[in-house]
Amino acid sequence: MFYPPMDLWYISLYDSELYNGSLLLSEYIYKNTGCRTSFKYCILNLFKLGYYHKIIDILEGVDLNDYDIRISYYKSLVETETNKKIKNVPLSSYKKPTISNILDNHSIEKFWYALTKKDILKKELLIEAYRLDNKNIECLYFLIKDEMCTDKEFLDLLQLNQECKLLSDIFLFPFSITNEIENVSVDVLEFYHPFYAFIFSKKLFIEKKKLLLFNLSHKSYRIYMHCTYTYLSLALYFFLIEDYEEAKRILLKSFEFDKRTGLIYMYLGICYSRLRECEKSLNCFNISNRKIVCTWKTYYYLACEYQKMTNFDKAKFYYLEGLNVDRNIMLQEGYISLLIFCESYQEALSYISGIIKSKETRRLNNILLLKSYCYLFLGNLNESKDALEKCRKDYRYFCTKGYIEHLTNNIDLACDFYNKSLLLKNSSVIEDLMTSATRQNKENDVYNSCTEIFEYVFISNQDIEII
Repeated sequence: MFYPPMDLWYISLYDSELYNGSLLLSEYIYKNTGCRTSFKYCILNLFKLGYYHKIIDILEGVDLNDYDIRISYYKSLVETETNKKIKNVPLSSYKKPTISNILDNHSIEKFWYALTKKDILKKELLIEAYRLDNKNIECLYFLIKDEMCTDKEFLDLLQLNQECKLLSDIFLFPFSITNEIENVSVDVLEFYHPFYAFIFSKKLFIEKKKLLLFNLSHKSYRIYMHCTYTYLSLALYFFLIEDYEEAKRILLKSFEFDKRTGLIYMYLGICYSRLRECEKSLNCFNISNRKIVCTWKTYYYLACEYQKMTNFDKAKFYYLEGLNVDRNIMLQEGYISLLIFCESYQEALSYISGIIKSKETRRLNNILLLKSYCYLFLGNLNESKDALEKCRKDYRYFCTKGYIEHLTNNIDLACDFYNKSLLLKNSSVIEDLMTSATRQNKENDVYNSCTEIFEYVFISNQDIEII
C-alpha cells in the first residue's frame, strides 16, 4: 500500500509511541480531507492515550469495517465495562501494513530523555529534540502544554518546519466559536484530542459564555475523565460563575492522577487567592513557577499576591523577574501601581510615558487612570483631570472625579460623582468620603484619603485576574 507523505508522518509518530503528536496531525488530516486512514489512526491514538469513552462516542452507529477500528472499539468497551449491542461483523483476514519510519531515532531518544528532566533543562532538551527532526511534533505538544516557551519562541520553532501553516492550524487556536453553535449540544466535542477542549474552554471563558462552557466542560468530563485538560476546563467554568470552592475541589481531585502539570497549581493558586487563603495561594504559585518555565504569568501572580499582602519588596522582585521574561502590559500595569503605592511617582510616570508612546492599546484605560493618580499624588490636579477624562466612565472614574472635586471644595459635584460611583459599586471608602463631603468636616482632612482611595481602586479591590 502506498502512503502519501502526510500519512507517513502521523503513522511514524504512532509507531514511535508519540501518540499526542500523531493524534493532533491525523485529526487535522481527517478533518480537512476525510481520509479513512487518518480516521483510523485517530482511533488508534485515542486508544493508546486511554480515551476509551471518546472512542465509544465516536464509533456509535459507525460501520466497523476496519479491523484495527473494531479491535479498538471492543477493547474500549471492555476497559469501560460498557454494555452495548454490537452488530456482528464477519471476520476477515488481516495483515498489518509495514512502513519505513520516517522519524529520526536521535530525535525520538532525545524527546524521551527530556521527559525525565525538569524545568529549564527539560525545555532545552525538547527544543533540541525538535531541531534534530522537526517532524517530531510531540516536542511541540509538550512545550505548549506546559507553557515552556514564549509565544515568539514557539512561532520560531514552527518556522523550522516546511509545513509551518499546517502546524499553526493545529496548535494555535484551530477552532473558533460561531453563532451557529450558540445553542451548543454534545456535538460541540467534534474534536478528538482533549487539548482542544481546553483551548475552546479558554475562549468561552474570555467571552463569558456560561452555557457553552458548562456543556463543553461537563461533556469533556464524561469523555476524558482522567485528563488534566478536563479539570482545567471545569475549573474555568466554576471561575466564570465565581464558585471558587467547587473549582478548588475539582482541581484537588485532579491530583489523584496528575501532580506534574504546572497549570493545575496555577489555577489552584487563583482559587486560594480568591478565597483569601494567601499562604496556600503563594505555595501553589511557587510550585507553578518552578514547573512552568519561561512564562511571565507565574511571576505576575506571585507579585500580585505579595502586593495584596503589602509585602512590597517581594512584589517588586517578582514584577521585575516577570518583566525580564516578557514586557507584558499586565506586568507593567501591576508594577506601576506598586511604584505609585511606594511613592516612586516619577519612575511610574516614566513607565506610563513609554507605554503610551508605544501605542499599546490593551488596558490603556487602566494606564491612564494610573497616570491620573500619579499627578494626583504630586498635587498637579489639572494634569490629573486631563488623564482622567480619557478614561472609561466606570465606578473608578466617578469616585476619582468626585475626589478631585472634593479636594477643590466643589461639594455638590463631589457628592454627585461619589453617588454615581456607589450606584455602580458599593464601597465603605466612598461612603465615608461622601459623608465627609456632605458634612464639610474640616477635622477630616480629605488630602489624607488619597492613599486610601487609590488602594480601593487598584489594590484591595482587585482580585487576581485569570489569564
